[in-house]
Amino acid sequence: MKSFAPILFLIVLSAAFFALWPDPAEDETRPGEVQIEIIGGEGHGWGQFHRPRAICASPDGSFFVIDQSGRIQKFTPEGKFDKGVHLPDSEKGTPTGMMVDREGNLVVCDTHYYRVLVFDHNLKLVKTFDESRYRDVAPMKFVTECEWLLDEDGNQRYYFLQYGEEKIDTVLALSPEGEHIDHFGGFGSSPGNYLRPMGMTKDADGNLVVADSVNHRIQKIDPAGNVLAVFGGPGRLGGELNYPYDVDVDSNGTLYVVEFGNHRLSRFTSSGRFLGVYGGFGSEPGKFHGPWGVCAMPDDSVLVTDTDNHRIVRLKFPRR
Repeated sequence: MKSFAPILFLIVLSAAFFALWPDPAEDETRPGEVQIEIIGGEGHGWGQFHRPRAICASPDGSFFVIDQSGRIQKFTPEGKFDKGVHLPDSEKGTPTGMMVDREGNLVVCDTHYYRVLVFDHNLKLVKTFDESRYRDVAPMKFVTECEWLLDEDGNQRYYFLQYGEEKIDTVLALSPEGEHIDHFGGFGSSPGNYLRPMGMTKDADGNLVVADSVNHRIQKIDPAGNVLAVFGGPGRLGGELNYPYDVDVDSNGTLYVVEFGNHRLSRFTSSGRFLGVYGGFGSEPGKFHGPWGVCAMPDDSVLVTDTDNHRIVRLKFPRR
């Protein structure tokens, strides 16, 4: 990790600087129009959080959260704690991304252990894919986020984002059994390359949408890695991004991008047209401190892991 110290220092410095500066971006949503619910709070008990990061939901609206205490917690659609389990290891760090696959399994990017953990619906660990399996085809290092798509034959395919000291900022495609299928991308700032990609979702057309965090942009790609759209860019004005760490899409096609550096949630159309922002630095309801993850729910509410406020925030935006 030593070679990443300058990048981490810049991220923290940027977040601290922008926390002291008023947010210039405009949002068409008027105060009071967004419904806000706070879930959890700081602590190490079940139903509480210590710096929550990864979040994802099942089709039934139940959702999962991983925090830096090394736990997976499952919540009901109403936000009540249901069950939890400790990760096998967490001393090196905790996962930054996860998904629920077509069969209802919870697929976890165990980022700092260079592996993928698969849990069944009862949170029992059933599979592990680690770096040793892929050394001859494509290295697996810091896996950050995952998503699944169906291929042309209707078979499920897993996609993983990763970065590493070897400048392997790529998308890795595996079968649900862990077999290598493809990998694409690379380290850099040109379209189709990435600098520490952190978040990923899929749209209604079966394309992948990637939060390319250190390039401060969103890239939309097809399942083969061909670039379809690029938008964002560094900054704090409307439509600009500052360390986008996660992205998700609701049933209307609206993209939600959580910005770690700007402490806010930006919204875009599926084509990348800017719609507005919500949040800003703070701890009061409606503000964020270092948010890390975002999850669009089946009812089109949005969950944000408000990491340094140790809570989950549920937002319900008005329909236009």
